[in-house]
Amino acid sequence: MSKKDHSTSSAIGMSPLELTDAYTSFNDGNYQPARAITKVTDQEGKVFYKWKDRSKEIWNKGTVAKMRQLLHETTLSGTARKAYFPTDYVGGKTGTTNDVKDMWFVGLSEKRRCRDGTFLVCRYP
Repeated sequence: MSKKDHSTSSAIGMSPLELTDAYTSFNDGNYQPARAITKVTDQEGKVFYKWKDRSKEIWNKGTVAKMRQLLHETTLSGTARKAYFPTDYVGGKTGTTNDVKDMWFVGLSEKRRCRDGTFLVCRYP
C-alpha cells in the first residue's frame, strides 16, 4: 500500500480498490485484476495497448454459493440492511474502525456482475 492508502481501509489492511477487487470474485468464483483503463485506442479504434490479464478460478461453485448466501443475508437481516434493494441479488459486508470514526460497506449485485464491486465510506470526526 502506498502512503495515500493510509486512510479508512488501511484499518483493515487494504485499499478500497483492493477490497472491492477481492469481492468481485464472489460473482462467479473467478478473479481478474481490476483495471481503471482496460485498453488504449486511437480515434478509429485501433488498439495501442490492452491488458492481457486472464480470469483465474479461485473459488469453486460451492464456496461461491455459500459466500453469496452469507453476503445476501447480511443485507436482509444484518448490519448491511440499509444497502438492500429489490433485485435478483444483492450482498455485502460492513465494517468499522475500532474507534467507529470510519464505517465501510463493500458489496455486489446481480445487475452489476460484470466484475463490479462497491465500496462506500462514511467518516465521522
